[in-house]
Amino acid sequence: MPELLVDARLGWGSGIGRYARNTIPLVAARMPDVHFEILHSPHDAAAVAEMRDGHANLSARVSDIEPFSLREQLALPAIAREYFLCWFTNYWVPLAYRGRCVAAVHDMLHLESALFPASRAKRTLSHMTFAHLSRTAEGLMFGSRFSEREFRKRFAFDGKTVVSGYGIDHAGWQLFDPAHIPAKQKQLLVVAASKFHKNFEIAVSAFTRADIAQDWKLTIVTPDDKLRSSVDLEQFHRAGRVEFLKGLSNDELRNLYAETAILLMPSRYEGFGLPLAEGLQCGAWCISSTAESLVELGQGAAIDFVNPTDPEGWKLAIEAACRRLDAGPIEPAILSANMAHAAQFRWDDTADRTVTLLRQVLPR
Repeated sequence: MPELLVDARLGWGSGIGRYARNTIPLVAARMPDVHFEILHSPHDAAAVAEMRDGHANLSARVSDIEPFSLREQLALPAIAREYFLCWFTNYWVPLAYRGRCVAAVHDMLHLESALFPASRAKRTLSHMTFAHLSRTAEGLMFGSRFSEREFRKRFAFDGKTVVSGYGIDHAGWQLFDPAHIPAKQKQLLVVAASKFHKNFEIAVSAFTRADIAQDWKLTIVTPDDKLRSSVDLEQFHRAGRVEFLKGLSNDELRNLYAETAILLMPSRYEGFGLPLAEGLQCGAWCISSTAESLVELGQGAAIDFVNPTDPEGWKLAIEAACRRLDAGPIEPAILSANMAHAAQFRWDDTADRTVTLLRQVLPR
């Protein structure tokens, strides 16, 4: 039985964490002839134990090697070489690794100098890592057609590729029924890591300047402190009717989505945009930036798209949405169609496409 190492050390409170948590057990269930060992951080031990339950071909290996560290570059290759194949759930493959691997490329953000604050050394290392991946990986999974296009603009690649996508039906998460739209409160919601490209400032500024009823509030949800932040959240705490919540559980986040009337997705850049799909699926009215992956995700749904660099456009969009909802509920047929549109993004489909790639790489 081939042994495959799954590098899943990146914090499971992130979007990449959602990808790992939902995809790995589904792939393992479809490939009982392969043994998968999950390399994970100590603080994710409970989540990994829960994920392994019922899967005889899943085991776990704890590691204190920090993602994006010098030690990762030196120590991880020695671990990965013990296995027949390594599946990196993020593109950050150590430069010294020369073994067989496949990797998930969620986005190309690290190469976007205007959107990702980083030192020249880190940006150079990111480019070297992508180039290393393009030369050595046997297969690549992309979260969107946009991410695949961006990769191919910069790098040649002769291996197998698949746009695996992402799902909305998260483990421990019950989808909302399009026939029963949840009752909404006067709440706008942003769900995002506290990173520069997530564009918190335009959402907060547009909300606080908007001419809307005073009983509307804005809630911003970020992962817990295990994920590094590139934004000083304290600058937003002084804004009225704006609250910040960190590290919510699945149940807490789902309850928040259920009562949210308007979902804001102001990001300057996304590789996919799970919160937009989650907002659509909970029956919220969604205002999204025109980032390419978000437009790709929203094709066929009723969404207000606004340029992420247009503060006046965001203010006007928030005013129009709040006044529309103050006048009465949005037509149920529109919201139900949006909910059904989002429900098409399934982790089962992501797993099926991943298995197709792995079967092309592994021996029969």
